[in-house]
Amino acid sequence: MNSQELHRFPLLKEIDSEGLEALSEWLESEVTAPGCNIFEEGEHAGALLLVSSGTVRLESSRSALAARVKAGSALGGVSLIAGGTREMSAIAESECELLMLSETAFRNLLEEAPRVACQVAIAIGLELASCARQSLDALSGVGEVSD
Repeated sequence: MNSQELHRFPLLKEIDSEGLEALSEWLESEVTAPGCNIFEEGEHAGALLLVSSGTVRLESSRSALAARVKAGSALGGVSLIAGGTREMSAIAESECELLMLSETAFRNLLEEAPRVACQVAIAIGLELASCARQSLDALSGVGEVSD
């Protein structure tokens, strides 16, 4: 994928063309068939995945709720910074092209293009903060007494 195509990922929108060019050198592309398990809940979370095409279903054993993400979505970015295990499973609902930035590639990016790696880390942090705000907004009515 060329650097111009990476601009369509909201996670990467603040990274300039030069930075995206450097990042694109570290991304691995994979095509998955419908029904393929992309990753399993509980396994080591070791990569940021960018959904370039297709639809991915997210499921968790802790909730009956499921979600779908489409092209342009990013999954697992926090794992590059915090490690840990996958909080949910991801299954390809259609043929999907995924771009992966592994932990190893991210560490190499830190050494070779630290400015770009920092931009990626900041973008992940901003996305995480946005998720936290959305969760707090959803809880804003909890504990209120109604008449």
